[in-house]
Amino acid sequence: MCVLLAEDNKINQMVALSMLRKMGYSADVANNGLEILTALDEKEYDLILMDVMMPEMDGIEATKEVCRRFKKSGKTRPRIVAMTANAMAKDRQRCLRAGMDDFMSKPVLLADLKEMILKTPKITKSTGKGVSAQDEHDLEIETAAVHNFEHFESEKVLDYFDDDQDMIPDMIDLFLKSAIDYMEGIENAIEAQNGPDLQLSSHTLKGSVRTFYADRAVEISQALEDLGKNQNFDNARKLYEELQKEMPLLQDELEKFKDKIA
Repeated sequence: MCVLLAEDNKINQMVALSMLRKMGYSADVANNGLEILTALDEKEYDLILMDVMMPEMDGIEATKEVCRRFKKSGKTRPRIVAMTANAMAKDRQRCLRAGMDDFMSKPVLLADLKEMILKTPKITKSTGKGVSAQDEHDLEIETAAVHNFEHFESEKVLDYFDDDQDMIPDMIDLFLKSAIDYMEGIENAIEAQNGPDLQLSSHTLKGSVRTFYADRAVEISQALEDLGKNQNFDNARKLYEELQKEMPLLQDELEKFKDKIA
């Protein structure tokens, strides 16, 4: 099974690649729609896991172009599955109208990814196979490690990452490094009153904090994303200041959580 992961968020890339590895698969990574088209020119794929909102060319436009190219060539195209944090019915229909075959909501669950793999017909000549059993890592984590956090839901994080003692600290480290750039992108977009940049930067941050079930940070990021989408900056500065207060609190708790499970 040849898989192409189309995702610009580094944290979401790490999560998806880890899940695929647990099933015995690897994947190539494309950071935007243009890279998807380049990858398809160089290699055949059975499945494309398609993020919807990406820079340069988003998942909707990339899907339309992929479908156009394969229809023109007469070749069997890879199955395309959307991955998006926007899980409303209208979002699903938008993906399907563009030519995608199925839909997964973020954060993507291992069970959902397994289902999409099983639904995918193999069209390439690769010999790679998935595995039915996975290397389980059982963590004996003290109760104190999963409680007493106000800014994210640690029990859900442990469940989502299957108590993976190697991956969770790495994910936290990557998030802590990335958060600075995300916040800077949001601030710059507000200063320039650039709606598309505000929408994309806020969406990227939302996807990352959603991985840690940080509800308040998700809520503020979503509000900023909506403002960017609507080119409305009336409340943007106030929301950004709220985010500036929330993020250090979240980051501090994640550091403590990482130390407890290390």
